[in-house]
Amino acid sequence: MNDILRPRLDAQRLSVDVALQQPLRLTKRVSDLLASQLLATHMLSAGQPPQGGGIAYTQLTPESLFAPEPENRAVLTEYGLVNLEEPPTKLALVEDFGSKFIISDEARKRNLVSELDQKVTMVSNAIKRKLDRLVLETVTEAVDAVANGALVIPANDWSALDLTSSTPTPSTQRPEMDIALVQATADRDELGYTFDKWIVSPTTLAVLKGSYGEKFAALEQSSGVQFIAHALVPDDEAFAIASGQVGFLSFETPITTELIDERKIHATTVQVFCNPVVGVTAPHAVRHVTGLAGGA
Repeated sequence: MNDILRPRLDAQRLSVDVALQQPLRLTKRVSDLLASQLLATHMLSAGQPPQGGGIAYTQLTPESLFAPEPENRAVLTEYGLVNLEEPPTKLALVEDFGSKFIISDEARKRNLVSELDQKVTMVSNAIKRKLDRLVLETVTEAVDAVANGALVIPANDWSALDLTSSTPTPSTQRPEMDIALVQATADRDELGYTFDKWIVSPTTLAVLKGSYGEKFAALEQSSGVQFIAHALVPDDEAFAIASGQVGFLSFETPITTELIDERKIHATTVQVFCNPVVGVTAPHAVRHVTGLAGGA
């Protein structure tokens, strides 16, 4: 795909002037930069548009799917009645954030494409980090709030992993064991979740790749997981997730670009914003794994 903001050496080259006349082009550029990198693309699915400033939802738990085991019916008696307890309704509120930059008339006349491209990238990265932080904080809060810390799982110290010396890390203390044990907690819930992705810190992913070397792909394949690095995840933690099943990301206003003419200073302000709303409908589709860096 041609980058709409980078110059091409032909008669159809896109100029800064054209980009500033067509804000949808800038919106597409920001959206393209976000789409393949957002944490939400791994954890959440698209939800319904919010109404009245938020979305009301309930959370799926094991108790909401299983009734008490039935007893044998005696003659002339009825089967037991299932009493459904409605889970509490939660409310996810709409957020409102964005960023902006200024393009001078001089940059527009001189077609400084690199300046426009750099500023669009900076704004995109700022919005991405804000969205990712919103998702991670919302998921962490929901998971850690489950009674008795049931979804917070201590693991072995991966930072000390040794697979090559004469005294290698025992098999019971390796990532394969932690991955299997974390999946076992989901199997006990009987909600049907398979943790197919682990969101880890860049350092943790580097340690795994360095320790396993050419066998890293085999680790992912045999364990049935994909490791994804994200800068907001601490080295000591990870999130094992069932892809796209944790909750929802919706927008009251999607990524939008507004152009504001600033004649007093001979410039154009480019304002990019969105109004997202995030909710966790299935906290049991996640495990918050701790201790991967020895409690650091």
